Parts: sequence; structure tokens; C-alpha cells
Amino acid sequence: MSWVVFLIGVLAVVASGLPVLLARRFLRDIREDLGRNPDRGYRPRVTLIVPCKGLDPDFNVNIRAFFAQDYPDLELILVTATRDDPAHEALEKMIHAHPQVRARLLVAGIATGRGQKINNQLKAVAEVEADTDVLVFMDSDARPKPAFVRHLVQPLENKQTGLATGFRWYMPVTGGLWSVLRSAWNGGGVVFLTDPQANYAWGGAMAIRKETFETCRVADRWQNALSDDMTITNAVRSRGLGIRFVPHCLVTTHEDCTFAQMLEWTNRQTIIAKVYHPALWWKIALAHCVGNVILLLGMVLLLGYLLDWIADPLILLSSLLMLAIIPMEMLNGLVLLPAVLAMLPEHRRKLVRLFPAYCLLAPLASILALVNTISSFFTNRITWRGVTYEMRSPTETIVIQEQS
Repeated sequence: MSWVVFLIGVLAVVASGLPVLLARRFLRDIREDLGRNPDRGYRPRVTLIVPCKGLDPDFNVNIRAFFAQDYPDLELILVTATRDDPAHEALEKMIHAHPQVRARLLVAGIATGRGQKINNQLKAVAEVEADTDVLVFMDSDARPKPAFVRHLVQPLENKQTGLATGFRWYMPVTGGLWSVLRSAWNGGGVVFLTDPQANYAWGGAMAIRKETFETCRVADRWQNALSDDMTITNAVRSRGLGIRFVPHCLVTTHEDCTFAQMLEWTNRQTIIAKVYHPALWWKIALAHCVGNVILLLGMVLLLGYLLDWIADPLILLSSLLMLAIIPMEMLNGLVLLPAVLAMLPEHRRKLVRLFPAYCLLAPLASILALVNTISSFFTNRITWRGVTYEMRSPTETIVIQEQS
């Protein structure tokens, strides 16, 4: 029996080393990509679509960043669900304040059988000019740098690349526990973005040729969907096209959150993954379930040895091997940090200051992921920006509670 427990401990160390290897590969890929010229001179005609609902923290600062894009042939389309949305008046003022930018503000109406964000995006797509080459979709809580769109569209020069994507890094404003934990939880998904087989689109910053959008019938797939990015990921992959992550397009979202907001957001991401990408959801579920069960077993065995309930030294060694999961999770953060710093050099000081907290919270982020997984077993309902949805399937969304 002792040897079985010891074998579990050895396997735990090996398994906990895999994320570290993934982080090392990610760091290598990012350094190689950032070492190349990010601008190859590709300048398609772009329509930048930004669905908006309500006033996010620093809303005006974020929206001004869209108007400040350094791109020669760009039209900006901003969309709200209704005219009485608080964002609508703010966006009207922003358009008037930037007459040098080609910008339009549309009203999409209230969604009934799909996500409101997708409803807004579909309204914008229907209004896109015929000579637009590339559609860029971004979220209103992002704060892109002036060269963001220019960098994001470059991979699309290759016809085998169906979609180019950025990713989000939550930047805590005050550094509160729950804000940093959300950032650490979200950062765990970044290591898959350079893997051509495992990467995915992030809806907050994605670019696709209009021709590809139409060929992949994305608008049809969006008709009754909730997740814009998971749906477009599946659509692009179904045509045998690749997805390319652009390291220069890691975008920061500057906001804090409460415990309830953090839990609601992480639960929502997990439930969406269960519906739209069940294979990935199962892998994550098994990984966090097995990892945390082994960690708990290690704690119990160590406690039993310290209290003289267990006298076998091999059990002590086994428990220490199991508990090695904790420093290995911290080591993963240590390996990942240089890649994040390379992509966000302007935030280096703050990220370095937050780094000890990221490392210490890595085990808690894994436990949180397990809680999210357990919660997602029992429901397909989420609440997103004040609207409650039930996802019957990737192609059927029911609005349970409409917006007032």
C-alpha cells in the first residue's frame, strides 16, 4: 500500500511539471514572435466594431483609445442595444469630439434568442461597407495601444490564417485579493495561445477577413449563440484554417472586482466552455479535480505522520511529493512572468510588484477552477451584463431575464 501511495506522489510531481513545460514553451514562442518585425506593411481596409453596454470603469479612457488607433483606412462602428443605454450618450459625445475619425453609432435593439453582445455585432456587420476587407471585433473594457489594430491584422496576410486574436490581462487597480485572484485565474489560459492545435479566439480582440467571415458562415452560427469567440473559433477551424495569437495585442483591462463579481465571472467562463468546448472543459475539470484531490491527500498523510497515526517514512516522502504541487504551481508563475513582462513592458513595475501575490495565489486559483467546474455541472445559466441566459446548446440560447 505504501508503494502505491508513493507512486501517486511521483505521478503528482510529474503531472505538476507539465504546466511548467507549457509555460517554458510559451515563453520561447513569445520571445521568438516579439523578435520579429510586427508590422509587415499589410494594410487592408478595416472596420472596427465595438459593442457597448453600460459604462465600464474608465469607459471614456477606453473608448478614446479606439479613436486613437494609428491606422490609415479604418472605420469605427460603436453599437448599443438601446438609445437609453448610458453608453449611448457618452459615445455620441465622443464621436462629436473626434470628427477626424470615421465613426458611426448604431442601435441594435434588444436580443431575444442570442447574446446581446452578438446581437450588437450582427447589427454592425450588416451595416459594414462593401469594400471592407477585414472585420475587427473588440470589447469596450479593453484599452488598446495606438498600433493595436495595425498589429492585429498582420497575420491575415497569410490566407491559411483564418483569424488573428489578442488576449486580455486583468490589471488590478488597487491590488485587492479578489482582483489579483481573477487576474491569476485568467492568466492561466494564456499559455495555450501559441499552440496551433489548442489556441482559440478571444472575443475582446479578434480580426477576420470579411471574406472568411462569410465563407465560414459566422453570421449564421451567431444567430442563436451566446459566445461570439467560441462560436467563431469552431467556425474557422471547421474550414481547416488556423488561429494566430498576436503577442503585441495582449490588452489590459484596468478594473477591480469583489468576491461576488470574481466568482460570477469565473463561473460564467467555465459554463460557456462546457457548452461550446466540452472536450477542453473535461480536460480542465479532470486536471483540477485530480490535482486538488492529490493535494488534499498529501495534507492528510502529512498530518497523520506528524500526529504519529502513520509511522511509515515512505508515506512521509509520498505526502511531500504530493505537496510539491504547490511550489510547482508557483514555479509555473515564475516561468510565465517574463513572457507577460515582454508583452506589457509599460506595466512592468506594477506586474513585478504583483508577482509575489500571483505566485502565492496560484494554488488558490486552481481550487477556484475546481469550484467553478463543480458549479458548472449543475447549470447552463449565466448572467452577463444584467441579462440572464440559458444555453441549451451552442446553437440555442434562451433569454431568461430581459433587460429593462
